[in-house]
Amino acid sequence: MARCIGPAMLGGVALLFTLNAAASDAGDLRQLRDKVWIHGAEDCETNRDPPLEVFRFDADTYVLRQSKCVNWEAPFMYVLFGQNTVFIQDTGATEDAAQFPVYETIRKLIQERGNPQLKLLVTHSHSHGDHRAGDAQFRGKPGVTLVEPNN
Repeated sequence: MARCIGPAMLGGVALLFTLNAAASDAGDLRQLRDKVWIHGAEDCETNRDPPLEVFRFDADTYVLRQSKCVNWEAPFMYVLFGQNTVFIQDTGATEDAAQFPVYETIRKLIQERGNPQLKLLVTHSHSHGDHRAGDAQFRGKPGVTLVEPNN
């Protein structure tokens, strides 16, 4: 599926719909609209939810959400697979890979697809810390192009 990346597409769910030709199918839109995200927990010490919730929208499009028990803002991240490159929009609100393994989670998605040679292109919807704190996990990794946000 051909994808076009441009400034008009850098923003939340609009990015997901603009980049995904299948989004015109009402069934696919209902799937995302009806998705019930993990909401958090009263006691994060005993909470067993994963640090990242992974939602597969279609074969090439994933939406990740950071757990509210890892960071109260619970930002969303978008992972879009192309033929040669994986486009990642935002990296979350937590730098620590042990607490928030965003890079490893995306590497696992790539491995599941059977093409570990895919390059990664990481960009940001904007420069707030809750959208770029996970950049440290991607910085300097082979095959990764990290477009640092302008402050």
